[in-house]
Amino acid sequence: MLYKLLSTVSVREVGGSMATLVCPCARGGDLWAEFWWVGQGYQWVFFDDDETSETHTEQVTHCPGCGRPLDRKNLRAASPFVSR
Repeated sequence: MLYKLLSTVSVREVGGSMATLVCPCARGGDLWAEFWWVGQGYQWVFFDDDETSETHTEQVTHCPGCGRPLDRKNLRAASPFVSR
């Protein structure tokens, strides 16, 4: 799944790779995630992509809609994956 997600990421205006995701609650709007090297390994870093949100473009650790801690395995793609 990680390979499939990283192979279908978009490129944001700033030039980095990212994935657009949503929380299953569907109340928090879109998120984007980037796979960053942090400390001793890679981890997902999440950002609020909802233009109407107070935290738009800010790094978030919990869903802005329901407060659930963000984890890649609990989120789903905002749009279907396209196989390459």
